[in-house]
Amino acid sequence: KREFLMIIYSGIFFEKEKIDNIVKSKLAKDIKFPHITFKFKPSKEDEELLNSLVGEEVNVYLYNFKQDENNAGFYVAKIESDNKYINDLFEYIECPHITTSVSEFGKPVDTYKLFSKKCPIEEELFVVIKGTFGNFVKPGYPVFK
Repeated sequence: KREFLMIIYSGIFFEKEKIDNIVKSKLAKDIKFPHITFKFKPSKEDEELLNSLVGEEVNVYLYNFKQDENNAGFYVAKIESDNKYINDLFEYIECPHITTSVSEFGKPVDTYKLFSKKCPIEEELFVVIKGTFGNFVKPGYPVFK
């Protein structure tokens, strides 16, 4: 039986190189483990379901790249997974996105604001990439299996 560590957040994670290859624009601080957050600090009840989704592959549809002085990232138009729970959970994300970098004082949690305000589109694109569902755990790394 595998040991479960405290989950900081759960979501779909991407290989950093794949994200970096789509768009070159960078702010001061790179995001080491690019992801779409599904649940932040999940409840004990949610943890069992989230642990059962670890390792599931997902097709993710990126739509446009935006950046301001503090945040940079992609909007996620939709996802496709063979797992019903992942598809259902995605529907509850108010503004699905992937943060790629932040400024010295930028916070990844604010990236969604790029897509709610009239921030100009930095790069128009529509790209499908593969991601893997996982948990980001204490002391600070993602788990995919």
